[in-house]
Amino acid sequence: MATCDNASAPLNLINDLSLLEKCSVNCEYKGNYPICRGSALNKGDHISVKLESCSTDVTYNRAKFDLLEVRIYQPSLHAWGGERAAGEIVLRHKVRTVIGDKPDELLVCVPLQVGTVDEGGWLDFIPLVPNYRDSGNEKITINIAQWTLNSIIPKGNYYTYQGTSPFVPCSSKVEVVAYGLDQAVKCSQRYYNMLKASLPKDFKIPPREYLPSRLHKLHYHMEGGPGDKNGELYLDCRDVNGDDPEDSNYDGVEKPTNYSGMEEGEVVSTTTIPWKPVLIVGGSLLGLIIVIKTWAYIRKARSSS
Repeated sequence: MATCDNASAPLNLINDLSLLEKCSVNCEYKGNYPICRGSALNKGDHISVKLESCSTDVTYNRAKFDLLEVRIYQPSLHAWGGERAAGEIVLRHKVRTVIGDKPDELLVCVPLQVGTVDEGGWLDFIPLVPNYRDSGNEKITINIAQWTLNSIIPKGNYYTYQGTSPFVPCSSKVEVVAYGLDQAVKCSQRYYNMLKASLPKDFKIPPREYLPSRLHKLHYHMEGGPGDKNGELYLDCRDVNGDDPEDSNYDGVEKPTNYSGMEEGEVVSTTTIPWKPVLIVGGSLLGLIIVIKTWAYIRKARSSS
């Protein structure tokens, strides 16, 4: 199996979240994956799953992505504080429109752990996947009622970082969303044994150690974190090292809403001038001046006569 030995992903994710910047950069992930059918193919070091006859609605940092495939690995690609999970589900997405030098691929990674769980769910196709054979692989059809990735995508916090892809052709830059071990998808022991037995080859790239000096730092997205307003998440979506090229004119100041049809920048005075007293006083002074002038004129006329 070809691997990308110089890839910067996957990472050994650190458990001490106090060492990470909380999410104030490119990190908002939203995904909606409808109920549909699919197919699965054993690739030797992972199972490749592709959805059929349905379209997904996925955004990350306001960019739209399409789902390419889902991969299932055993054991996990990432590690969490040096601990690897029993497996990992990786959703590979491709951006619809490439913007500048931004990564064109999004990986959403969910750990897989063995636990006490009733069989019946997204992993129900595992018993149907044949063992890997070098001479040729057999693709199986997945047609399970209510089969949707929404059932396994965690709701809540996640790690996020940029890196180079661990998958061929190795040259792609990727955005990575990785959930924690406490959010792992549970797999029955029977399904896990089948998964392990069907994948004889290892994914040869070990988790990379995270270094804070990396150009693209590891961040942690938190619900209710910076910018949260009444349960809705508002994120400062700018690049790690500066302003987002899409928002190069953004100065960090939210412009006031224009309610009255006025031009932007027009100042509305909120000071009320007490015009009635001003008019009364002004009128009185003017009347007094007229009286004084008139009386002076009369006295001058009398004295001259």
